[in-house]
Amino acid sequence: MGPNKAPGVDGFSGNFFKQYLDIVGMGTLRDGGIGIRNMHLFNIALLGNQVWRFVNNKDFLCFKVLSSKYFPEGNIFKAKCMNKPSFTWSSIVVAVEKLKNGFGWQVGNGDCINIQVDNWGMKNLNGGTFNSNMINSVVNIIRDLWVVNKRKWDIDKVYLMYCKDWGDRICNLSIGNEGQRDRIVWFHNPYGCYTSKSAYSWLLPKKMGFDPHRFYWKAI
Repeated sequence: MGPNKAPGVDGFSGNFFKQYLDIVGMGTLRDGGIGIRNMHLFNIALLGNQVWRFVNNKDFLCFKVLSSKYFPEGNIFKAKCMNKPSFTWSSIVVAVEKLKNGFGWQVGNGDCINIQVDNWGMKNLNGGTFNSNMINSVVNIIRDLWVVNKRKWDIDKVYLMYCKDWGDRICNLSIGNEGQRDRIVWFHNPYGCYTSKSAYSWLLPKKMGFDPHRFYWKAI
């Protein structure tokens, strides 16, 4: 019987444990079970690998097919609502909705980030963190928070737009070089890369009502 068919611990195949050993751990195999508390969240975490692929690889065929119909701007987090979506997209969009707050923009050249809408810099930093009297401000992109013609934060403007706590954090964020594009990262891995293990570790405490540990990005 092949490794994809031979039942192992909890009925999963040998190849499953080979591919996802970093998530389930050796201890779970010794103890006779994988110890996953919530299989739904585990599936979401696995589907997140496809979301991460859509973020970073826009040349493969699946991206071209699905983006043309569901997110023509090329940003999977700004997908259109569609009637009767395909099964493939229906599965992916569930993961997008569950995981989107764990993703955000890392500051590079400051051209792509809409600070009134996007998550950026660190978890929970978006248009909802503006000072209430600045909601209708003309400040829209990251460059609007910089000193004119310089790649440094305009401290007075930052503190005007945000409270002191957020202002302190923003002014400590590094700004990338001119040639470095803004990019989407996963906030719950110190290297900014998505992993199923980190996603599951983030989703499970949220499901249980706890605020999971978070990483704040201070360097490119």
